[in-house]
Amino acid sequence: MIRNNLAVLMAKKQRRVNELANETNLSRHTITTTAQNDGKMIQLDTINKLCQALKITPSDFFEFVPFDFDYSFNLDKELDNGNETDIHLFNVDFFINVYENNSKVSAISFVGYYEMIFGTPNMYSVALYPSTEDELIKYNNYLSRLSDAFRTDISKDIERYVATIIKPKEIFRNAAFIFDVNISSEETLEMHENNSKI
Repeated sequence: MIRNNLAVLMAKKQRRVNELANETNLSRHTITTTAQNDGKMIQLDTINKLCQALKITPSDFFEFVPFDFDYSFNLDKELDNGNETDIHLFNVDFFINVYENNSKVSAISFVGYYEMIFGTPNMYSVALYPSTEDELIKYNNYLSRLSDAFRTDISKDIERYVATIIKPKEIFRNAAFIFDVNISSEETLEMHENNSKI
């Protein structure tokens, strides 16, 4: 995976988007999209201008780790919710597939739920956590090799991916969305310990 460090560099150097836009003659949109790692590609001219303005090298600008993630999300059957008609709850499975040198080397399994709540306002939420203690360890082994900024980007990528898969019905178009990927080792370890005592 590769990402740029523009947001981190701007914060360290106390540079604002407007200031960089003025200095580099790049649009505010280009700088913002680049800083958020939202684009699929960055023009060499853009990298050159940003590196000059920030007085850095391209190796400072980019961060690389020798593996890639892609995701798989599966919605299971609806759980029996008794007489509650305003809440619909589904079990979900989620996988982070890990690739090195374009070959799949691992899959990290998560479980959780998807909940639709009809009310004012309508809401939907997704919660995911590693399915076993071994999956948590495997996940943390990869996370430990990433910077905080990379971890934040991955959380955003997972949230975007799951939101596009779920595609709430029309009634959820303007609904609130609550998303939680539990990557806290202590909380998840505690959960697995509590489940093993049952």
